[in-house]
Amino acid sequence: MVVAPTQIGVNVTEAGDFGPSEQDLASRGLSCHSSHATIDDLDLEQLNSLFSKDMEPKQSATLKIEGALHAETTPSKKKKKPWNGPIRTRKSPPQPAHTEEDCAKRVDDMLFELEEEGVTGSWAVANVLDVWVGKVTRVDLAKVIRELGSRRNAALALEVFQWMQVQKGRLKPNAHTYSLILGVLGRGGMVTEARELFDSMLSSGAEVGVYCFNAMIGAYARGGNFKKAWRLYEDMMEKGVQADEVTLSTLLNGAGKADLPVEKAEKIFSRIKENGILPSVQTYNTLLSVLKRGGHAARCIELDKEMQTMEVVPDIYTFNTLLMTHVQGGRFDDAEEVFQRIRNAGLKPTVVTFTGLIQMYSRANKHKEAMETFLEMQRVGCSPDLTTYSLMISVYGKAGSADEAALVFRQLQRKGFRPNVVTWTGLIQAFGWQGKTQEIGAYFNEMLASGCLPDVTLYNIMMGAYGRSGHSVQAAILFRRMQAQGLSPSAVSYDTMIQAYCHSKQPADAHAVLDQMSKAGYTPDKISRAMLQQQLGVKYSGDSQILLSRKERRRIAPRPPHRS
Repeated sequence: MVVAPTQIGVNVTEAGDFGPSEQDLASRGLSCHSSHATIDDLDLEQLNSLFSKDMEPKQSATLKIEGALHAETTPSKKKKKPWNGPIRTRKSPPQPAHTEEDCAKRVDDMLFELEEEGVTGSWAVANVLDVWVGKVTRVDLAKVIRELGSRRNAALALEVFQWMQVQKGRLKPNAHTYSLILGVLGRGGMVTEARELFDSMLSSGAEVGVYCFNAMIGAYARGGNFKKAWRLYEDMMEKGVQADEVTLSTLLNGAGKADLPVEKAEKIFSRIKENGILPSVQTYNTLLSVLKRGGHAARCIELDKEMQTMEVVPDIYTFNTLLMTHVQGGRFDDAEEVFQRIRNAGLKPTVVTFTGLIQMYSRANKHKEAMETFLEMQRVGCSPDLTTYSLMISVYGKAGSADEAALVFRQLQRKGFRPNVVTWTGLIQAFGWQGKTQEIGAYFNEMLASGCLPDVTLYNIMMGAYGRSGHSVQAAILFRRMQAQGLSPSAVSYDTMIQAYCHSKQPADAHAVLDQMSKAGYTPDKISRAMLQQQLGVKYSGDSQILLSRKERRRIAPRPPHRS
């Protein structure tokens, strides 16, 4: 059955659920000539726009109804009410974070328990440190290791590190701790232990960085084993670890300590520049020190100019090296210019600076300037060391002030310094120049009582002092004592004895010593030849074979005492 289109018409006023009203039709531009409208009167586009818009509010209403039904079946979450009551304050403030003072106290306490109580052995170290678990950090233990290294107790530092290795969490050593203990072991002379630890890092597959390589290279370099240091540097490059300035500076310093040719040090320095690294003042200082030890003063001056061109600001160590280079080369004007640069730079002179100046004035026989420098040094608060004191004793001795030299000697003893053979030599020489043989003997006996043994230079000085005073017997006793001590007489020793016998009018004894001197492969100096000529009235021809009997030679020649 076919339904006619007119039968499908919908009354606009009764079609609330299906169709639009007359007002809607009018608003959409649709004409409505009667109170009834049929679908035939609308085209397809108008039907689509009409029904799609009219269905939206109905769908929205349906969704709202479904949402309300869902809300009735689902319990709602409780909303937390904000607190409107009084806020209570803490009775005690929170504990502050660990300060530097707290860390220092923990480190001191651990050091006391480890070192002051004489702890030895891994089990004893564990007994001490186990108590500190939960109270200390890796940083605290690293400071303990560093402090033990500065106290030259590398063995105990290694035991602390080994205890850290068996711990868990934050107490286990990291890369910084490994590099730290390697440096401590290297400075403590435990190079073998350092290498074993380094190899264990490599075998474990741990990532070994440049800091650990630097520490191990430094251990070899400080021990004078430059070949192993250089081989480790090559291994480092093969593993792809990029060397930094510290690496090359350490190798540079090691080359200097191993007394390698300066060309090797220059090669390392050039490699620093090739790697695009601007050498620091510390690197320049290292090369300057190597060049100074090798006596390459001209190259030191070139480096000084290069630093000024590269705008590398020199420090006091740079100036001290340059000053000592000029002093050793006898360029006193240049040395004074360097000292003026130190003052212009506002740097504080060190004991090395003042000692270099005193040495310069002593060589130039400017004793007054040397004494003034010594007084200025103490006035500005720079404490002299043993080298400075020994040098000043020599200065006062050359100036003829033996009593002042003795005062300086007693001053250094009060300061806690122990005189060495150089110090004693300067003091005895000061009185020897004045012919005070009694004081010479007293100081010599005091030196022997202190446990300091004389060397050939001191024996020569004392023999000369006794010989000039006419005490050839005392000089001969010292000559025999020197040989009994196991020291071989030098050319100066023989010359001194020849002159001592000539002063005492003992030409036969002088010629006997000359015979021994020739057999030892030495020839007399001008003074000895002149005195021999004066004693015998003949010119020395180089032949020291004097016709004396064997008995006379045995009687007059200085000889070591009979050994039982």
